[in-house]
Amino acid sequence: MSSKIIFSIIFYIISQLAFCQTEKIIHGRIIVKDVSPQGVHIINLVNEEETVSNEKGEFNIVAKTDDLLVFSSNHLDYQRKIIEEDDYKSGSVSIEMTAKVTQLEQVTIIKYPEFDAVKLGILSTPAKKYTQAQRHLITARSTSLDALINTFSGRTKMLENELAIEREESLLTILSDLFDNDYYIKELKIEPDHIKGFQLYAVQDKKMASALSSKNKALISFILLQLSMDYNLLQRSDKP
Repeated sequence: MSSKIIFSIIFYIISQLAFCQTEKIIHGRIIVKDVSPQGVHIINLVNEEETVSNEKGEFNIVAKTDDLLVFSSNHLDYQRKIIEEDDYKSGSVSIEMTAKVTQLEQVTIIKYPEFDAVKLGILSTPAKKYTQAQRHLITARSTSLDALINTFSGRTKMLENELAIEREESLLTILSDLFDNDYYIKELKIEPDHIKGFQLYAVQDKKMASALSSKNKALISFILLQLSMDYNLLQRSDKP
């Protein structure tokens, strides 16, 4: 074999190794005001690596560029982070999280049906009910001046993200209530340790979000089957 051919082969191998970015340990820190950053569950949706933050909010997880990290905790709001090229090169990430609103103790409310806005003629139809995130977003857009100020300050974008996260958590709740773990394992061939990751993957799909909103179980099952094939293929391709 000539030296020119050998050089070409070596060059090709080196090029391929340079192109294929490898995973490495990313050092992370969770920043949150007034409450402890300890006990946050972190999962890499691409390689299914999982870890938990310590009392300082620090954690280590294996990842590469474009991997999606999901952060969840009982006392902090849900958060996501895509590993950027700069994160990968520096080997570190910093995540800001916010504390969940403290729930008040249960109180007894006495309803007086005779005092009804529709019956009294104040409203023609019952008032529409909004979630907390929807109310915040409506308030931010209440006047043209407020909307302009909030757009420049970034508050509107933050509230839109809050609403998106609230909707995603709602969809996850519906999905968890409809099917038990045996369904994912036996019917969809999802590994037990990957069920949570698959659920997070599924609710990102627009068709699935629409089906979950309508609670059409037959349609949800059909879309889950399609998504599970893509998800399992993705998992096999990520394994060495």
